[in-house]
Order: sequence, then structure tokens, then C-alpha cells
Amino acid sequence: LQSETGLRSNDFNVVLAATGSGKESCEKTIAKILSAINYDEMIMPSGVQSGNGLLNFLSGQPVAIWVKDEFGVYLESVFGKRKNPMEAQVGRFLLELYNKSDSRYSGNAHASGVKHVIEQPHLVLLGLSTQGTIFDSLTFKDVENGLLNRIAWWIVTDNPPLKDNLEVVEPSERMLSTLRSWLEFRI
Repeated sequence: LQSETGLRSNDFNVVLAATGSGKESCEKTIAKILSAINYDEMIMPSGVQSGNGLLNFLSGQPVAIWVKDEFGVYLESVFGKRKNPMEAQVGRFLLELYNKSDSRYSGNAHASGVKHVIEQPHLVLLGLSTQGTIFDSLTFKDVENGLLNRIAWWIVTDNPPLKDNLEVVEPSERMLSTLRSWLEFRI
């Protein structure tokens, strides 16, 4: 979303639910809706393997959504004892990008010049995880760095009731036109 003054919101969310509760339906629904309005390019690949990979995608597509299944396992690579330095960069860049939505991310200086300058980066993160895996490798120090404090945690404690005649419906034209108008407002 973007206000009249150009302010955008970066929105980081993690859904915690038991295995088999349907967390992956979020990803399928988002992809289906964005595809229906021809905005597939907004969907970031789920396998962001480095901070530079994250910035590279956003510098070409500054308004994006990143749906990451098994986010708890991913956070272990970012913060855990056996953290992966390339994925640990992702956590740092998410923190840096969070407050830049109304301005400019200045990028990084490399020997070949400045790379990854992003005008008004706007990233929606939707992490999907089980409660057991997400907190196993985190410490208070990880909370102090600020990234985890910027995440909205959605805890699902009950599986939805099973339905015999589950009907998958197409997104309504009203919803699609509303979303399309939100996305076109940013241009």
C-alpha cells in the first residue's frame, strides 16, 4: 500500500501452525490472485539464498511479496549457531529495508560501483512455520537486533475443521479490481 505522500509499508508476518494445518494455502492463494491480475512478477522466489539475492530482486521489482515456507528452518540459517553467512545477510538487509519504504535504499558500494539502489522498497514477507522449529535456535541476542520485533506473529492453535465438500472459488472481480487499483496507485 502507498499513501498520498508516497509512504509504503513493509510488512513482515509469520504464521505458526501445526503440520497439516494448511499453511501452504496462503502461498497458493496469493499466487492465484496475483496471477489473475497479471502481477506474477511481484512474487519473490521462495529460495532467497543471500542478502545480495534479496536486494537484486528488489532493485528490479521494488514492490514484492516473499512467501517462505519452513521459515523456522530458514531463521536457523540466519541466526542459529550454524548460521549461513550468506543467509545471515538477508536478516540484516530486511532490517535495513524496513524503514526505507518512504525513501530510498542507497545500495552497497562495490569495486565496480554502487549496486542495488532501490526507490521506495516495499516488501511483504509471509513466513510459514511450525511453532516447534521457529524458536529452537533463537536467543535473546537475536531479539535485540530488531528484526524479530518487526515481525507480526500469527499463531494458529487449532486445525480448521475438515470439510467433505470443500469448494475452491475463484477470486471475486471486486477483490481483483480493488487489488489492481492498489497496485496501480504505486506507479
